[in-house]
Amino acid sequence: MIDDTSIINFNVEVLRSLFQDIPCTWENYESIQSFVADNFTQYLIRTRLFQGWLGEKLKQNSSLPTRICSGVEKAIQYYLSGAHSDAYLQLESLLPFIDSSLQNLCVDSSPTGLAFGFRGRVVKDDNFIPSRAEMFHIPFEKRHLVREQRYGAQGVPAIYLGSSIYDCYLELDRPPIEDFFVSYFCFSQNKSGEYDPNNIRLIDLTAPKSDSARAGLLVYYVLKDEPKYIEMLEKLYHQIILWPLMKTCSLIRKYPAAPFQQEYIIPSLLFQLCVRRSNIMGIKYDTTKKINLNRHIYSYAMQNIAIPAHNIAEKGHCSFLSSSLLLTEPLAVKNTTIRNDIKSTKGFTNHGLPILSDMDSSSADYEIIRTFDSLTMVFNNMIDEMISDGNTDLIKPLSGWRED
Repeated sequence: MIDDTSIINFNVEVLRSLFQDIPCTWENYESIQSFVADNFTQYLIRTRLFQGWLGEKLKQNSSLPTRICSGVEKAIQYYLSGAHSDAYLQLESLLPFIDSSLQNLCVDSSPTGLAFGFRGRVVKDDNFIPSRAEMFHIPFEKRHLVREQRYGAQGVPAIYLGSSIYDCYLELDRPPIEDFFVSYFCFSQNKSGEYDPNNIRLIDLTAPKSDSARAGLLVYYVLKDEPKYIEMLEKLYHQIILWPLMKTCSLIRKYPAAPFQQEYIIPSLLFQLCVRRSNIMGIKYDTTKKINLNRHIYSYAMQNIAIPAHNIAEKGHCSFLSSSLLLTEPLAVKNTTIRNDIKSTKGFTNHGLPILSDMDSSSADYEIIRTFDSLTMVFNNMIDEMISDGNTDLIKPLSGWRED
């Protein structure tokens, strides 16, 4: 049954109240525990406000949000008490209750869209040009260099990708352009360019956008497309259920220079769960960095992917990732020529790469974004050559092509 427009609009506003401040700070609270407790209380109140199909679905599973909130709060308390293994086990104990939601929000890789990412690296030596291997994860024999990350496990190398070059630039804290190198990554399985979504799956913890939700639901309302309408509501339901995880995984650091980041507790524990699950490749999440753009308009270009090494060895790189991920040679941003022929449709190239400069020319970062967009077009042309001309030399796996 399709809800009427008044219910759609009401639910979208409740949705907006839940997700509009993700990512967020907790600077007005004395402790992260009090912040979480207060926000979880508000969340439980709001989940009872939904009407129509969403309201009934949440009412049928009314104990689930409370159980998840309690589990996350206990995990944080255990961790801050020094009982790190108990914190992990506490979060793991939630899996039977959240697994269906995690699976529902798993995105499969495809030739465009979520199947790609960019990886940046800062190189301060003018005489050093990084190789493709040096754009990959830290080799196992150098695991002592693996530092604390929001999504990370101690000693486990990982690959971190941004959905745009600008996103990588922000994640690296705005490095000097002359020191900034970028590679393009995409997910594939063999030399013919055939994709295997069963092997490459990402948990999507990005927050839903209320305006997009409203537009989609109203389109299906007008078309009387009940299956698509219910499918969209199902996804929103699972996002609402996972809100406690999304919220606690998206906290902006209160003390960025501190040796211990409390904001990383839940995302790091969730990442460890991901490492132990062979059917999940990584996690997709919103950046918490401050951007000089409208965050809601440009959210598609401000998302990250964290991919842990899966096949652990004594040295070298993960054999699974080095055969599953394709990447280019790193390109120096300083060598990029500003282009006047940047082609995009509604902020994307023909291969789904984000173009930001044609959406807003008033940004304080407009000139640097134009540089990044020009480099994005270079990578887009490489994809053209790979797909149209069969050139497999520009974008290829680290360990060589699989022929099967």
